[in-house]
Amino acid sequence: EDNDGGRTAVEPEADALKLVVAPPYPNPATGMVTFVIHMPDQGRWVSLRLYNILGQEVAAPFEGRLQAGENTLRFNGHALPPGLYVYVVESEGDRFTGKLVAAQ
Repeated sequence: EDNDGGRTAVEPEADALKLVVAPPYPNPATGMVTFVIHMPDQGRWVSLRLYNILGQEVAAPFEGRLQAGENTLRFNGHALPPGLYVYVVESEGDRFTGKLVAAQ
């Protein structure tokens, strides 16, 4: 009898099918900001959006299809007023959020 604590072989594979977003850098941002997004499979539609602390969308740096593997997106944050922002990356049911600080 196989007793692996109730885990199934599908669970690790399911984790591998998730979108992975590395923290943007530099953060605090003073200009160009780099986002690295790891896509689990080919040609998925992705959107990257930035919101201010009031929940208002202030930028949509990327919307389109990305290749499988690591993708690097650069955003010119020079126009962002100093403050705290939330970035949201969405792709076919996956959603990832994080914080970005815009500095002077």
